[in-house]
Amino acid sequence: PATTLIAPLGTISETTPSFTFERVASSSWYYLWVSRTDGTTVVNQWYEAPTICGASTCTATPGITLPFGTYRWWVQTWNADGGYGPWSVEGNFALSTPATTLIAPMGNVNTALPNFQWQHIDGVTWYYLWLSGPGGTYILDQWYDQSTICAGSTCTINPNIPLNIGGTYRWWVQTWSPEGGYGPWSVEGNFTRPTQPVTLIAPTGTVSTAPITYTWNVSPGATWYYLWVSRADGGAVLDQWYDQSAICAGSTCSVTPGAAYSAGGHRYWVQAWSPEGGYAAWSAEGNFTYSPAALIEPTDAEAPTIEPLPTAIPTDEATGEPTGEPTEQPTDAPEVTTEPTRDDAEATAEPSNG
Repeated sequence: PATTLIAPLGTISETTPSFTFERVASSSWYYLWVSRTDGTTVVNQWYEAPTICGASTCTATPGITLPFGTYRWWVQTWNADGGYGPWSVEGNFALSTPATTLIAPMGNVNTALPNFQWQHIDGVTWYYLWLSGPGGTYILDQWYDQSTICAGSTCTINPNIPLNIGGTYRWWVQTWSPEGGYGPWSVEGNFTRPTQPVTLIAPTGTVSTAPITYTWNVSPGATWYYLWVSRADGGAVLDQWYDQSAICAGSTCSVTPGAAYSAGGHRYWVQAWSPEGGYAAWSAEGNFTYSPAALIEPTDAEAPTIEPLPTAIPTDEATGEPTGEPTEQPTDAPEVTTEPTRDDAEATAEPSNG
């Protein structure tokens, strides 16, 4: 009698499948035939029953790797007394194009132009990248030929689309092969573009005059900056928010607070904040030593007896007294910008001493 096929049937993902069918008690040999749907023979091999069969089933493992595509298979029985038995009913299965595994970007991404990378699958000839931005905003959907973006076990592409700070970005990749057609979408990848930490520029080394100017590089998109200054022993000197519109120009920001300094070592940090990306990480620690210039002691030389008047001050010829009025204070001095409230720009915890 004919055997009954068990597996594989339908869609499978195993590229080196085993073939399982029911055991026929009177059969001592089984002939496995596997071909592609275009008629190309893949397997045609005899198997002796004792080597592949258990009590009720037989499993043949040809040990060959199948490319993606659709296949047909049959099994024929044979024994010494009855000769060839009939072929089984035809079995069909499809080895579908598998999904790829995403590698990067994931988590926090500090560049506006990230590379997208995923695992390359042998036999896949095209990859479809889909990228959406915060709130599901469409950004990109594009097919890529594997020959132009894949090397070894990975594929890498940079779409060259600047991504704004803030929110969550989501992306997927779909595979395609000429034999297996469209594969499933990959598992979703997620990443965010947080506010970027700043790089401190000055002060450094020894500073001998106050007030002291603090300078750092602009964090793209940041609207506020928080400056924290302390003595080396941990004593607080300054913690203050600054509106970027008042202190930044070009690629740098500078502020000269009227803080009081004592001689010795000092440490400082800057934290950026943006409405889209929130708080950035603290900058790396900056260090400087404040060493005020020593006063020059008077010498024993005779001091002048007449103090000249500044030539810039007009005087009365008869009395020698200064005349004229002092310059008035300007009336258009800018008002102090309101600092962020707790809801939109509250400072994070004090930086650690590390």
